[in-house]
Amino acid sequence: MVDSKPKRTIRKKTEPSYAIYISKLHKDIHGAETELTLSSGAVVALESMAEYSIDVLTRNSRLAMNYAGGKTLSTPVLQGAATLMLSGKLRDESPAYAAAAVGKLSDYMANKPAKKK
Repeated sequence: MVDSKPKRTIRKKTEPSYAIYISKLHKDIHGAETELTLSSGAVVALESMAEYSIDVLTRNSRLAMNYAGGKTLSTPVLQGAATLMLSGKLRDESPAYAAAAVGKLSDYMANKPAKKK
């Protein structure tokens, strides 16, 4: 006898990839009509830098929360973790960029269009 039901395949969970976002960001910065392109090696390098930065920020945030005795990740904890992670001019300018990003996210969430059913 032949089963009429197709077999179910189990998909393996994979690591999140930032390659699509890196490529879109490159197009946003340099324009879609530019001749500048990113090689796959450059995308892989940028992706590993992003993963490393997220790992370090997460580790520093966890240490700061344990030190402060808190159980909730808050903005001051993240700012302290970023200060530990970054150095020089990047550390000095990051709070302004972070505030701008939070503002844009807040505006987006407030004006988000309703989902269609």
